[in-house]
Amino acid sequence: MNLWIRQEILCLKCSKADFCRQFVQIFTMKTHKTILKNQSVFSYPWVARIFWIRPCRFRIRAILPMLVLLLALPAAAYSYLIPVEQLLRFTVKRIHRSKTIVITRSVHCIDPTSKEIQAVFEDRICLDRPNLYYLEITEAPAGKTSPDLTDSERGKDLLFYLLFLTKNTDDLIRFLSDLCINLKTESFSRLDKTIVYRIGDTEQNAPYIMIDKDRFLPLLLCYYNDSDRNEKVVVQFSDYKKIGKTWFPLEITYRKEGSVVKRYIHTDIKHGNKIVIGYPLTEMPKLPCQKITFHP
Repeated sequence: MNLWIRQEILCLKCSKADFCRQFVQIFTMKTHKTILKNQSVFSYPWVARIFWIRPCRFRIRAILPMLVLLLALPAAAYSYLIPVEQLLRFTVKRIHRSKTIVITRSVHCIDPTSKEIQAVFEDRICLDRPNLYYLEITEAPAGKTSPDLTDSERGKDLLFYLLFLTKNTDDLIRFLSDLCINLKTESFSRLDKTIVYRIGDTEQNAPYIMIDKDRFLPLLLCYYNDSDRNEKVVVQFSDYKKIGKTWFPLEITYRKEGSVVKRYIHTDIKHGNKIVIGYPLTEMPKLPCQKITFHP
């Protein structure tokens, strides 16, 4: 009788308990010598067809599919886009919890042409929800007076700080919509070798926001200061630090029309819901696509 047929008959005659006991030997083998001593499990033809009859190749045969699966997991993970609303909910949990923020900044003014630092001064900004602010120069540039800016110009330079005053997902959605960002378009992108979620149209001049894929922190915000798209602003947030339960960027790079014009370095940050500012607050300018006013 053919050896293979005899093995099939042996397989049919064995009890379930005996088969299970021998089959478990596969997962208890630790060395090739142990495999050679426990070859009875390979007497079952269908087991031999799955794992190969040669014991010396058993480990390769068993481990290879696992390695292929592990290599495929990262690619599969990158292909999954979190719904925008869920993504913004994760982001709000990382950056909100504060009604009032007081920031002391070192402001570096940069010449767009020569890319050299023209002046360095220190100021303090007080931000209060929903869209109020107070700004004062605490240390003017050496040999110069404080920068000659109108309240409207100062307010425009602070619009991006409203991102850190949003109190919930709806508030963040409203803020991004008021910056004319299309919340129905989402994709993966890269920023300085970091994988990010990009929310907004992919057109060259379209406003958008980039959010860190792993930390859910905003890394870059692109918008226009007016509805006519006359002045493109790109704000990059970096060097995040956790202060209390909230994350804040310690450095902000401010670009206009593709050139770096200012760099803000935060030297002191205080935030909370019971901070008394004690200064007259000014309302920030209207956002480019803002149709309704904020409500505290």
